[in-house]
Amino acid sequence: TLFRSMRALSAQDSAPAAVIVPARAYVRPALPILTFHDDRGEVIRYGHRWPDGIAPEESYSQESHPERFAPLSLVVDALVEHLSREYAVETRREPGEDGTERIVLAPARGAQITITPAVPSVCVEAGALFHAIVPSCICDACDETAETAADELERIVLSIAAGGFREEYPVGRRAWLYTEVRSPDGERRESSSGPLPEL
Repeated sequence: TLFRSMRALSAQDSAPAAVIVPARAYVRPALPILTFHDDRGEVIRYGHRWPDGIAPEESYSQESHPERFAPLSLVVDALVEHLSREYAVETRREPGEDGTERIVLAPARGAQITITPAVPSVCVEAGALFHAIVPSCICDACDETAETAADELERIVLSIAAGGFREEYPVGRRAWLYTEVRSPDGERRESSSGPLPEL
């Protein structure tokens, strides 16, 4: 069954034979401190809005100040510069379908990474089918900040560059996609999507 197949993939020791971490570590650029106000003129404390962990029901349908993620463009530039300097990779910029610019990082070995920066989200594609949007949700309930989104963006891109990326397709008769991203420190995140019979 699909469940057994996914469990078997998850149980495999998928640690890369060699983690490729450059001598010079990536350094995040200083992100500007942006201040945003609510309708009453009070400063919104993004990342700390719901101290009890419970967001109001109406906050799930609100997306206030998506421009708070604009500093992610600085993180994209820093990641591209770091990878271009530290890895054997060809970097090229291409026009995207919707007028945005795509940055393609094609390594001598390993998974190609394509980064499409836009506000409020950055799209990361890798390998054959991997696709991630960072931040994955900008609703007020999720209470994401540019810093937490940068954490996730850096984790994904640097993990793939270090060799910690795996995808399996098709899985099971219904043709699901299994993806794993493993950080150099061993943190492992798995996802599955599907069915994708059109592929």
